[in-house]
Amino acid sequence: MTWLISLWTLLTGSRQKAMLLEGRRLLHARRFSAALSVYRGLVNQWPELVDGYQGLAELFQEMGLADEARKQQAIVTALQTLRKKPDDIESHLRLAREFHETGNYQGALPHAEAALRHAPRNPEVIRLAAVVLRYNNQFRRALEVLDQGLALEPLAPDLYEQQTFNLRAMGKQVDAAKVANLARALRAVDKNPGDPEELEKAIYQLAVVGRRAQALPLVDKALATNPGIPGLFALRGELLLAEGQAQEALETLVQAVELDATDLKAQNLLAKAYSQTGNSEQAIWHSQLAKQIETAKANPEHIETELGLVGVLLKSGQVKKAMARVEKLLPIYGGDWRCHYIMGLVRHAQGKRQEAMECLRKAVHMNDRSPEIFFAMARLQVEAGRMEDGLSQGRHAVSLAPRQLWVREEMASLLESMGLMDLAREERQLGEAIAKRQSLSE
Repeated sequence: MTWLISLWTLLTGSRQKAMLLEGRRLLHARRFSAALSVYRGLVNQWPELVDGYQGLAELFQEMGLADEARKQQAIVTALQTLRKKPDDIESHLRLAREFHETGNYQGALPHAEAALRHAPRNPEVIRLAAVVLRYNNQFRRALEVLDQGLALEPLAPDLYEQQTFNLRAMGKQVDAAKVANLARALRAVDKNPGDPEELEKAIYQLAVVGRRAQALPLVDKALATNPGIPGLFALRGELLLAEGQAQEALETLVQAVELDATDLKAQNLLAKAYSQTGNSEQAIWHSQLAKQIETAKANPEHIETELGLVGVLLKSGQVKKAMARVEKLLPIYGGDWRCHYIMGLVRHAQGKRQEAMECLRKAVHMNDRSPEIFFAMARLQVEAGRMEDGLSQGRHAVSLAPRQLWVREEMASLLESMGLMDLAREERQLGEAIAKRQSLSE
């Protein structure tokens, strides 16, 4: 075959024409393997030669390889278009892609660069150009192109993955590892955008590579598809507080606790936000709720934890959520007085006084030595206008634990609700005296 090409070259005065003639001869002779070798050599030497790809298209068609034939014909069409319209982006893009996929990386490069010049903000062009540059060992230039892409899509994990490849090729292993960790973290967020823990990991990795400014957009992106997850609002509020945007943080954190008042992080952050916006009363309130949540969650006994969390929900006005928690407890702790006590509190919050009293009586039947049950019954009596019965229940509660400061405080609060301010003041003074004696004895 080589001597025939040499002969054709002598006759035509052109090696290019000689190879075209030889390729056609072999194609007509159905010597497909030899023809493929000639045409491959032709397009490798003259990558812009339309006739070479046309020959390959005809060859693949004869071989029954329709998909390959279509690819070569697409190259033909693109090259023909560029002869008429040198700035046609789609044609440059198609050629860059086809050349890259067939391993002709050098041939793909000028078309990738041309597409990039004419469409520097096109994500598809940027991605392909970066890959082609990398395969041509132009790693620094590839990183520049990827920076263009990240300016448009700062949270695209595939762009960070491409950055990783280039940094490793340049021997920057530490930087490559940091970017690779970020890419993995962003992939994890894409897989589960509603997971606050995955978001926190991604935010940390953004900070590691100097892109913490993208943390808030990342959380906002997650919230757009998962607006019912309180942890995401808490995370957003935390970021806003860190940026000094206390008022916007406050609005976000209010949403967080409205979704779940038992979110410890949200309550702590909300207390901080109220403090920074000058509302000390609300700051103290939410700080106290946070402490109650923390204490409840630290309790090793599940029902005690639930008792504390239900209390937080009731104080926050989230009665339905409180009831949902209690209903889960009943099948497990139906024989425990605390379960019926909690249910009594929830029924009270629902305005169902009779049902609340029935629950509390069940609790008393199981345990008649707990002051909190009698205080709950006392409040129901007072609300129903039965002041004497309410006072009697309250005094009985005090008699069960007279040296407990919280008991004295609870009694003082009950007396205040009855309008007995002098008695309430005396009760508080007595509580303070008890606390002082306990402090001295310690």
